[in-house]
Formats: sequence, structure tokens, C-alpha cells
Amino acid sequence: IGYTVTRVAGGTKYVLDHFDQKTKRSFYYDYRKVANISESIMHRGAEEKITTKLNGFNSIFATSSIDMAKLYYNEFKKQLAESGRKLKIATIFSFAANEDLDDTSGFMGDEDVDTSTLDQSSRDFLDSAIADYNKMFSVDYDTSSDKFQNYYKDVSMRMKNRELDLLIVVNMFLTGFDATTLNTLWVDKDLKMHGLIQAFSRTNRLFGPDKPFGIIKYFTRPNRMKKNIDEALELYVDQPLSIFTDKLEANLEKINQNFKAIDVLFTAEGIEFYSSLPKAEASRKKFAKEFCEMTKRLEASKMQGFIWDKLEYEFKHSNGWTTIKLEFDEQIYKILLQRDRELFTHVSGPGSDEDVYQLEAFITETGAGTIDAEYIDSKFVKFIKNLYMSGPGSDLVKAAQSELHSAFA
Repeated sequence: IGYTVTRVAGGTKYVLDHFDQKTKRSFYYDYRKVANISESIMHRGAEEKITTKLNGFNSIFATSSIDMAKLYYNEFKKQLAESGRKLKIATIFSFAANEDLDDTSGFMGDEDVDTSTLDQSSRDFLDSAIADYNKMFSVDYDTSSDKFQNYYKDVSMRMKNRELDLLIVVNMFLTGFDATTLNTLWVDKDLKMHGLIQAFSRTNRLFGPDKPFGIIKYFTRPNRMKKNIDEALELYVDQPLSIFTDKLEANLEKINQNFKAIDVLFTAEGIEFYSSLPKAEASRKKFAKEFCEMTKRLEASKMQGFIWDKLEYEFKHSNGWTTIKLEFDEQIYKILLQRDRELFTHVSGPGSDEDVYQLEAFITETGAGTIDAEYIDSKFVKFIKNLYMSGPGSDLVKAAQSELHSAFA
């Protein structure tokens, strides 16, 4: 019991600590959502959709049993209350669809919204969780037959609307449920074969360049899960290696390769601090290609744990540790982003080929941000201080001068 409680507390803390990063809560986008969920469920009118601005995506937490779902739901409520965070969570389960199956195929069966076979304790708990949901969304559901079916529909629609942040399940919503707003699946259960493929597929509804893939984070027996994943992919997928994106280590290595290729292009024309685009047309095309690939990998890396404030990362292998350091910082990336945006100005005009550089609109529309006066001033102060202390020809002055030029690039 003590181990289970510790695992639940640790798993909950991990999700809350990484939730904003994994679900990209700093990213905003326009989305068409259903505005009259309750009315449409009760057949009091057709669905009415409106365009609204959302930030980030949502997620599902899959547990191994109803008892574990209860523990996680209570622990999420507890830790959210203690931290003062306002994530909207819910849970849903029924007996037939939600007990672990020993079937070697891992088959989960069809969704079943019958709660009549739940034991009284589980039904009381579910009624209590639904009461929390009712209060959150000003609705009126419970575990009675008709109302529970409507609760199921309501949860489904609010997940698709991204009105729910986290849904705790056992097997429900792991088969057949699709939502473009869902990008992360947290797993604390022994998925295998057909059930594993079904569950992992919940995150595969892509949503443009800002959701290039889904995220699976599993807490249960990583070695066994790796074996289960390999076996399921071998049986159900024609090209298993195409299913998963590179992990953070490989992404950082390839990002550095992209940057080195870009740096060579500017160095070859004697362009310091990446202050202007290369003049050679072939170099511009090469820059556009490498920068596009680098940016896509950077976005993937951010979802995997990369932050600009930390450029060096360690990775554990069977024979020891490896260290990878990103070879450029955020300021250099923003300068390169500005150069990439300038490519659009070079393809405008009569007779121009707008696709000559194979530009990605989502990258050029990314806010390059502004370098505020405080930042530039700090570089200038550093330059003056080193000039006064070390003299005009010192290495410290040269380094500070380089940083100052970079700030204005």
C-alpha cells in the first residue's frame, strides 16, 4: 500500500510539474468549438460552433484499475488545491469497460456506459466525482442510466473543446475517441498488443505544425513497456520505425548539425553575427531548408523537456552518460529567425516564385520578439566595464563587443 501511495503521489507531481510544457500551454491558436454542449446533448437544438482562441492542448491519464483511478483523482485534487493551480480534471469509468484484461491480445472491447455492475463504493465515488464536474460546468449528471450516458457525451465534447485539461480513465476513451486538442497520454497501466496501439493512437490526430506528434509518457515498468511496444509494433505496424519521433538526445544532435550547416553559409560570405542573408541564391535555399528543419526539431525538443535557459543535457546509456550542449542560444536563434522572415521579402514582386525557398509560413509568422532596452543596455555596460578594466585590445573586450554586435543584428 505504501508503495502504491508513493507512486501515485510521485506520478501526479510529475504530471503537474510537466503539464504546461507537454501540452504547450504557451501556444495560442484559433479553434472551432461547440458553444451549446448541454443543449445539443439534450436534443434541444443543433450544435452551434464558434471560433475561439485556445492555449495549448489537453491530455488523458490511463490507470490500471478503478481503484487506481480513484487514488489518482483524489491525489490530483489534493496537489492542485495545495498548489493553487486551476486545472480542470475529471474521471470516468464503468465496470464492463474498465477492468484490466489478461487477454494476451490486450483487447479492450467496446465502450460501455453501464454503471449498474459497479460496486457501491465505486459508484459512490463516481457520483462524487461527477458532482465536482457538475459544479465545474453548471450541469446535472450522475451514475443513473440516462444521466451517465449524457455525462459520457458531455465529457467527450468538452475534451474535444479543450475545456477539460486532464481526464482520468481506466479503459474508457482509449479506443475510438479522437480529438485534435488531445496531445498527451500519461500511462500507469500495462498496455499491450491491440490495446497499446489503440491507446497510443488517441494522440495521433495532428493539428498543423504546432502539433506534429503526440506524447506518450508511461510510468509502469519501463523495460516491460518497451518490450510490449516492440511486440505490438512488429505485429500491427508495417513500418515500426516511422511511428516514433526522435528522442531529445537525437533531436539536439541534429539541431546542432543544422546550425553548423547554417553557420558555414554565413561564414563563407564573411557575414558576422548573422547580420544579413547570404547573397548566393543556393546558400539562401540551403539556409531556408536547414532553418526549417532546425525549428521543427526545436519545437519537438521543447515538448520533450528542452528550455532555452539550459543548453547542456546529460543522457544515460548502458555504458555510461553522454552530454550534449546546444551550440547556440536563444538570442542567436531569434537573429536567424529574423533572417528567415526576410526571405519572404526577397520572393515578392512581379514574376517571383513564392515557393523558391520552400518557406514554412508557421515559422515566419512566429513572433521573433523584441530585444528590449534593458537587454541591450546590459551588453553595453559589460562592454564599457571590460574596456575600462582590461583595455581596448583585450580578449574580454573583444568578447563583449561581439555580444553587443549580436544584440543589434
